[in-house]
Amino acid sequence: MAERAPEASWVRGDVRLTSHVDGSLTLVSIEGTLTLDNDPHFARRVHDLAEFNNADAAVVDFRACAVLFGAVEAADALAPVFADQEAMPRPIAMVCLPKDFERFDDFALKAGYSRAVRRAFTDLDAAVAWSTQKGKVWRARQIEARRQAHTL
Repeated sequence: MAERAPEASWVRGDVRLTSHVDGSLTLVSIEGTLTLDNDPHFARRVHDLAEFNNADAAVVDFRACAVLFGAVEAADALAPVFADQEAMPRPIAMVCLPKDFERFDDFALKAGYSRAVRRAFTDLDAAVAWSTQKGKVWRARQIEARRQAHTL
């Protein structure tokens, strides 16, 4: 099995990212104030952690942070982060406060991915269940793609 970072913490300005591995998931919590200047750095860190941990999916909890921009601005700012992903990006569930749900759900659609890949939730347990299921599908597709590549 690949090396994993069972627990990690990363700070940039007044924003803190903490993460831990739970089975096949990387669970991330972000605290502080996300701006258009620092959000791409945290998005890249989440993707890097999920890859390093060989996780099938990630759950990112935004309930302890303030997001100071809208869905369109977020999708534009994060386009370079998402552009480098494989054809089958890891599923990511975003957990937010009920008052922020529309913005996060709108971002998930504007980021260019279907609900099968990026989805907003207000309940952590529902986000973990969705990520676990979608992560299994992602892992199976990764294995099949590798098998196909070796048979060509």
